[in-house]
Amino acid sequence: MSKKTHSPQSVINRVFGKNLFLVSGFLITIGLFLLLVFVTQKPITQTQDLASQASVKNGLVEITSTANPAQLMTGVDNTIHLRINTSGQQVGGVQLVFDVLATGVPTLELTSASPRLAIVSQEVEHVTHGFKVSAVLLPSDPTQSLVTSTPEPFLDITLKPESQGSIFLNFDVERSHATQHKSDPPIDLLTHINVYEYFIQSPTSLINADDFTLLTDSLDSRFSFFETTGSRNEVDRNTLVKGRTYTVKHQVKIQNSRDDLPSTSDPVLTTKLVINNLESVTRTFNRSTLSKATDPLTLQFETSFVAKDSNTFLVTVDGTNAYAETNEDNNSTTSIFGTTTSTSCNIVCENNGNCADGQRCYDTGSDKRCRLVTNLSSTSCTSLATPGRSCNQYCADTNECAEGYNCWYNKCRNPYNVESESCVNPSNRTLELIRENCNVSCS
Repeated sequence: MSKKTHSPQSVINRVFGKNLFLVSGFLITIGLFLLLVFVTQKPITQTQDLASQASVKNGLVEITSTANPAQLMTGVDNTIHLRINTSGQQVGGVQLVFDVLATGVPTLELTSASPRLAIVSQEVEHVTHGFKVSAVLLPSDPTQSLVTSTPEPFLDITLKPESQGSIFLNFDVERSHATQHKSDPPIDLLTHINVYEYFIQSPTSLINADDFTLLTDSLDSRFSFFETTGSRNEVDRNTLVKGRTYTVKHQVKIQNSRDDLPSTSDPVLTTKLVINNLESVTRTFNRSTLSKATDPLTLQFETSFVAKDSNTFLVTVDGTNAYAETNEDNNSTTSIFGTTTSTSCNIVCENNGNCADGQRCYDTGSDKRCRLVTNLSSTSCTSLATPGRSCNQYCADTNECAEGYNCWYNKCRNPYNVESESCVNPSNRTLELIRENCNVSCS
């Protein structure tokens, strides 16, 4: 941020020097000039009759200042925003009198930044050290007052600096007011306004500066993994199983070092999430989007991947260097998560590779589970007490059936009458036909 606040005395010391004897003659001359103005011209406070006293130290109405861009630049229009927060109080009018201390600024323009307030009087005088400014703003609807609970823009100061340096806004606490609506005599609610300083740079001095960084704080914790089947349960990142497909979510945080942007360039930036050297997700946005976003800018990535022995997640921002920076090394992050071999019976699986030795990925009808090869019906992977299954019991292959049975569509059946659920022998005539036609060619 390029804005600082100073006490009025510190600004006077900085602009005019600390030796007051050197400026005493100047101040006397100014005093005589102001006396002449007072005699020959009706003061703005009397003309509008906004207040009968100066702003106060602990007033309820606060006026603050911001700029766009935050880093003022030479050769382009810059806007300094004045914001007002009435803290719920009804304000009937605002009068500001202030100095803009700057060199190399040929013009200055005031415009209302609120549809609820209109500038009814303004004076902008170009002097040696900058500008002397006064403005009176009243509600656009004379029957209404101005009420805010947060700082809202109400007055814009537009200027175009020609050289680098600083700009100060120094408010006159004696003649700046925010009067309470319909108060008689006028009651001033305005608290003293700080002195604001803004730095002016040339656009060329900003182009090669380090601008954005991928944050690494709590990096691994910003990864979340989920099952892709069933109820999409979240999976511990330390228990990823090789060969299984997961959905990964990742929050990318981009720290914006400055809010300024050279007017000559607004490049499109690309952010990528690359998993195991395979490009998965790409997001693009303009550089100005990053400037305007809440800092840091957060992007959400979500995609699926097949887990390997070791899984690398590489995130890059502006990998093509569309925006030149002095430090390109902080534009990428890398996270690595390993996998485990599943040894748990009855866990959800996608293929046999997800299961331990001696297990297979068995389709239960509702989902797939790792089960013991020799006892697929057991949810605890318990081995059969005696090998060989009897008639119509479940089987994975014929080896699981008792002697005299074949595994037919996962059921142990009589090989001569596989359609019989009771494994009865076929009729003698059927047996004769089987023997007669065994090994006979057919069409």
